[in-house]
Amino acid sequence: EITRREVDIVKSLVENGLVIVSGLALGCDEMAHKACLESNGKTIAILLSKLGKIYPAKNRSLAREIVSRGRLLISEYYEDAVLRHGASENFAN
Repeated sequence: EITRREVDIVKSLVENGLVIVSGLALGCDEMAHKACLESNGKTIAILLSKLGKIYPAKNRSLAREIVSRGRLLISEYYEDAVLRHGASENFAN
């Protein structure tokens, strides 16, 4: 569960000029991006999917907001990851 303390930490980091870099997973990743955007900070979301297929789907609107606010989405995948050698292995590491 995300608490007010975590949100306050992100906002303090942003106020001190730091850039938030995180995945786009549910929970603390999405909270960090949202708190950063609320504070008008800079954020970079690193995706475990290609840019045209945001995962998790629940965070597609957050990804669109990040881009529309001039922030950054990046991915190492040009094409869909192949299950045997792709993004699914990153969840276990």
